[in-house]
Amino acid sequence: MESDFDTSDFRPTVLDMADGVKTLGRGTAWLKLAVVGVSFSFGLPSALAGAHEHITAMLTDHRTVEISDHLLVNVDASRRFLFPGKCQNAGELELTALSATSELEESFIFVPETCTWIEAGHSETGRSVLLDTALTYAVARQYLEIAIYHIQPGRRLALVNHLPSYRDLVSMVLVDTELMDAPQIRVRHRAVTRFAVIDYRFADWAAVRRRAEVYRRSGLGAHLAQNLAYEFSQEVHQQSYAAQVRQCASRLENVPSRIAECRRLATDLFVLDIRTVRLAAR
Repeated sequence: MESDFDTSDFRPTVLDMADGVKTLGRGTAWLKLAVVGVSFSFGLPSALAGAHEHITAMLTDHRTVEISDHLLVNVDASRRFLFPGKCQNAGELELTALSATSELEESFIFVPETCTWIEAGHSETGRSVLLDTALTYAVARQYLEIAIYHIQPGRRLALVNHLPSYRDLVSMVLVDTELMDAPQIRVRHRAVTRFAVIDYRFADWAAVRRRAEVYRRSGLGAHLAQNLAYEFSQEVHQQSYAAQVRQCASRLENVPSRIAECRRLATDLFVLDIRTVRLAAR
């Protein structure tokens, strides 16, 4: 997964944060609502019919909002899928199944407070998906706690291809840095394969904040996200991650189904925790 910043060429102080951001529709907009994957004889249950109304960003989204009872990959840029009434465990189980069959990556925002999932990707391919950052920031600021998920297509054979790419980690840098001045907001980042869920985060968020302050004091705060992304993309950091990935793959004989046995990868900048998902006990 990548954010919809242009991360192909990290050059400090050059990129404008707004240039790559996909903006939501402005002004008052009529919300177009459809339902997919569920059928009702007497209209929508109120819990589903009103699901979108609590998410402010949905009211000004330029896409047609559609409700589905199952998580899916959407390549139609004119539609936005909403998946209400599905808590974390149920959603993660669906994502592991989806990653086993999908040929494309996709991104989702999960809102724990309401057990709602929002399809948040665009420009999906078999190797990447761009995250709608404007939508992500709007939902994060409204609910204060969200999780960003993306699926890794199951047709990838080597174990290393089931782990997040380094560009995924850099995308986290961009997202978290943008929200750095709102410490009450908590964003989790997760990649999902057919075999596991991978939570990834900074190894030392306090150190990242201190580094950000150095940039601000030096007059480079206007491009803080890009500067940190550029710094963290240096070869020494990429090699630290690559070494951990190789070690995991070697120890497990490069068998993807054993990926959860790695449990944790820790680099100089990032920590990845790998776990399986099971049906919740009743």
